Amino acid sequence: MSSAPNPILRDLNAGQRAAVTAPDGPVLILAGAGSGKTRALTHRIAYLISRGAAAHRILAVTFTNKAAREVEERVTKLLGLRPGHKGLPHPASGAGGGMRPFIGTFHRLANHILQAHANLVGYRRPYTIYDADDQLGVVKNVIKAEGLDPKQFAPAAVLAAISRAKQELTSYPEYEAAANGLWPETVARIWKGYAAALRQANSVDFDDLIGFAVHILTEHPEVLSRFQERFTHILVDEYQDTNHAQYVLIHKLAAGHRRLFAIGDDAQSIYSFRGADFRNILNFERD
Repeated sequence: MSSAPNPILRDLNAGQRAAVTAPDGPVLILAGAGSGKTRALTHRIAYLISRGAAAHRILAVTFTNKAAREVEERVTKLLGLRPGHKGLPHPASGAGGGMRPFIGTFHRLANHILQAHANLVGYRRPYTIYDADDQLGVVKNVIKAEGLDPKQFAPAAVLAAISRAKQELTSYPEYEAAANGLWPETVARIWKGYAAALRQANSVDFDDLIGFAVHILTEHPEVLSRFQERFTHILVDEYQDTNHAQYVLIHKLAAGHRRLFAIGDDAQSIYSFRGADFRNILNFERD
């Protein structure tokens, strides 16, 4: 006698069902806008839990807090949790056991790693995360202190150059050593003052969160091993929008078990202006 169909698969089309039930291992789903990619991701999470995966060992990464909330709400509904339930499965729920999946942005994930190991990169808790306005204010102060012309070296443009370098995991010493010409040499000069100001304030910016997380996982194998054991299923929404630093972070965490499920649009990259690297789609199978 055949088993009853999993109700989580009931409203999916054939393509979505194939994606949701794909075997463990690296899975990259490419489809166009409006094809239900995020729907496949949310059903995949619920499907894994319904099949016995420990909920707290599932990591789902999105690009916005809004998207993360929507994913969690949809998964909660798919699992049939009662209205008003505070979230995804806890030990008493019987659905996959354990605690809730970690569903959040790249920055929330990186902050989670840094919070646990801030001392490994010379920070103390609690540290402050500077937003865009804070960062711009620091750059303006450095430009003024260095006696530079903010019309020639626009603070926003300087900050964007520093951000791009960090998203490529280029360190300040590497950037300074490669700087050749008035603009990159001046950016390096400002970056030095910017970094010193953040250190003095025990503060980081959003790019630092991911850069420091990657550094910790790279330089401290025992920490990497613990996070690889913690997150045994990793899902990424809008994979085409990942930049190099985000790509490295995810692939380090998935390297031990290779249970990486990524949803992407091969014809779209809405975050291209923020350093998204389309090569991440092309390199998925190789890596």
